[in-house]
Amino acid sequence: MFSAIFQHRVGYLVACTVTALVLGSVAWALARRVGNSRGLWWCGLAFTVTGVLGVTFMDAGPASGMCVLNHQSVSPRLSTWCAGRCSGKAA
Repeated sequence: MFSAIFQHRVGYLVACTVTALVLGSVAWALARRVGNSRGLWWCGLAFTVTGVLGVTFMDAGPASGMCVLNHQSVSPRLSTWCAGRCSGKAA
């Protein structure tokens, strides 16, 4: 699934991770400097938001055409769940 989504963009993911670490460290240092006792929380928030935005706005390029779901493990469970709920019968 990882290679289907990111298509071997390891350099971009490394740059995103390093940027998130730097911004998280800056947030922690700034929070400590102003006397905020929640520096670790701000560090985690900055790291998470940077990662989410970095992956959201990356240039994905063309679709790989690979399916990211394992149909052998998902299909039986979904069919069983949907059989009682989607057929119009009361469960």
